[in-house]
Amino acid sequence: MSSFINFCEKKSIKLKSFEINEIDHQLHKYYSSNENNIYKLNNIQQINSKYLLTIIKKNTYKFKLLLTKMFNKNYCIFIFQQNKNIYYFNIKFRFNEELYNGTLFKGEMIKNKKGCWVYYISDLLWYKNKFMQDQKFSYKLKTLSIILKDEYTYDSFFNVCHIQIKSYFLFNHLHFITSDCNIMFVPEYNNNNYFTTTIKFNKNNDKIFLENQIKEFIIQKTNTVEVYNLLNLNNEFDSIACINSLKISLFIRKLLKNNNNIKIKCKYNTFFKSWIPII
Repeated sequence: MSSFINFCEKKSIKLKSFEINEIDHQLHKYYSSNENNIYKLNNIQQINSKYLLTIIKKNTYKFKLLLTKMFNKNYCIFIFQQNKNIYYFNIKFRFNEELYNGTLFKGEMIKNKKGCWVYYISDLLWYKNKFMQDQKFSYKLKTLSIILKDEYTYDSFFNVCHIQIKSYFLFNHLHFITSDCNIMFVPEYNNNNYFTTTIKFNKNNDKIFLENQIKEFIIQKTNTVEVYNLLNLNNEFDSIACINSLKISLFIRKLLKNNNNIKIKCKYNTFFKSWIPII
């Protein structure tokens, strides 16, 4: 007869010792090398358009969700680690059969304002027994969308929580953030190296985060006098250069006299809310 433990204010089937041993074996064999390296961001120069950003929410619980097959049965196992202790919660979801060949999600559990528990998936580590950490992050997000759309069915009777994909934004959407928060930058490639930083605003609502930061661009002439495009190092448009003095104007004219694509370092100015070329 099965016994139960509380999980998300509902019931989780308590695992037997032989089931826990098998889960430990699977995690050690297949999934032990999936932890990310998280670094404190010291300079915006380290970040470019190949990074996505996400807001780090407070009051969250980090869980992995393992879909696997053991003893001719399908298992959905939430895994929570606190210090050296690991806790397993055996629950029910209606995923397609193929996902139980070995799928591992990484995410966080949050209780929303309506009092409902939501599991926000932040990464896809394994998918149908295929290692996913060498895939582009955007591809993994696309795969997650396909899973929740085509390979998962919400069931109010089974589900202990809702499942959603954590929101990610392009790097050039950074200016849409309008309040203090902690953010994480996730690379499109080499998914194991993340950066975190804190955005704070001063009384003029300027991002202190960007103040006096230095970044390298490609500067380019336009058809308008004194208007110069700033491109990132992938030749993608970023913004318009701020030419706020005659000295800078003369310098840029001379710089671009015989060449229309020159690398240049700029410093962010919160008063003008733009990048000023360094001369």
